[in-house]
Amino acid sequence: MSIIIGNATFACNKYFLDAEIDRELSGRFGNGNNNLNKRVKGLWFLSRIFFRTKKKSIPISIYDSWEMQYNQIKYLFTFYMLIYLFFKDDDTITNTEKKLIKKLLKKARGILNREHYQIISEFSKSKISKNDVINYVVEKKLNEKIIGEALSDIKYLLGKKSIYTPFIQSIESDINYL
Repeated sequence: MSIIIGNATFACNKYFLDAEIDRELSGRFGNGNNNLNKRVKGLWFLSRIFFRTKKKSIPISIYDSWEMQYNQIKYLFTFYMLIYLFFKDDDTITNTEKKLIKKLLKKARGILNREHYQIISEFSKSKISKNDVINYVVEKKLNEKIIGEALSDIKYLLGKKSIYTPFIQSIESDINYL
């Protein structure tokens, strides 16, 4: 497709129009003068009209929303378990443990919303016992897959820190008997 402006004919190609604008700007008006001649204004106008980039809406299927809810539940349980583990070893959350929580928060950034962060802050204000964790699993009706993925995420996050391993194993054994 070609467009005729005055005596000039232009091919409708975004790259051609951009090149023409750059060529015109680097010419007599490219030395600090912000006034553009009519041809450059016309080229710029054409490129804005015909080659406007639109944000594409991402179609959300029902499976995406189920996966989002699944991940939200998994991360909430992961935070609940982390806070339990961190309080279990020395009754406080140390700076290194705070760094691990921040690392997990970065991982869950696009998944959790403001309400979830409020729930997590409520978790961190109270001391969580082993019975609270078991009651949480029963109350929320968490399946084995969510529990397994959350515990594997915790093990990966904590690495080879043997301080928390006995606590994780005791929770796993208690939850498996439910």
